[in-house]
Amino acid sequence: MTKQSLKQRSALRDHVGRIKEKLNLTNKILASEKQDLTFYMRFRYVGLGLVQGSSILILLGMALMPYFITLWFGLLVYQITAYRFWFEDRKVYRLTKEKLDKGLGSNIHTVRTLKIKQKRELVYIIGNWFGLFLVGLNIYLL
Repeated sequence: MTKQSLKQRSALRDHVGRIKEKLNLTNKILASEKQDLTFYMRFRYVGLGLVQGSSILILLGMALMPYFITLWFGLLVYQITAYRFWFEDRKVYRLTKEKLDKGLGSNIHTVRTLKIKQKRELVYIIGNWFGLFLVGLNIYLL
């Protein structure tokens, strides 16, 4: 075998290795995106039902205490799902950035968009904390 054919084989092995690594990273990203997200999306709908349903309690003429308790539990569900989605967004961002850094696909626009997405969920987390505190304070003062 000549040096050139050895170099070609080495280049082919490197290329195949990059393709396998790209495929593994892509599979990790897909598995990460799908993992438990359907459960948490459905769980978020429970929170929506509790938050919106709390207003129905007031419309039915019930006291403020059941309203505030239902609202507080709805906000708690929102908070739990916001944390879960935030952790998921961070994980996908890290894996996609790793994929870009290794030159295995992806692009800088996708990485920047994922970074913005994880920060967007952080706003919900902060807002839910304020809501939980204020509604909890109302429950305590009643």
